[in-house]
Amino acid sequence: MAIVETSKFQRSKRDEYAPKLRDIQIGLEKDLTNLKSKLNLLEPESKIFSDLENLRTDAESRACALKLEVEGLKEELKLIKSILDLDLKKKSSIN
Repeated sequence: MAIVETSKFQRSKRDEYAPKLRDIQIGLEKDLTNLKSKLNLLEPESKIFSDLENLRTDAESRACALKLEVEGLKEELKLIKSILDLDLKKKSSIN
């Protein structure tokens, strides 16, 4: 008789907890769906940040190259000015 009572008790507990467990399962499935949708939203942002970092690196390297080019042009300008200055000095000494 004790076995039958235990079995009835277990069934009643199982029947009592089954809907609660099902509700918990449904809630977890909804949470999982929400998390997946949020991750899908974040993936493009991650790619955007990666692209921005690549653009920043490219801009820095171009700026460095331009700086070197400007420095070279300044040196050329100094050389041209010194050549013109020498030319002007020669012409004024001839006159």
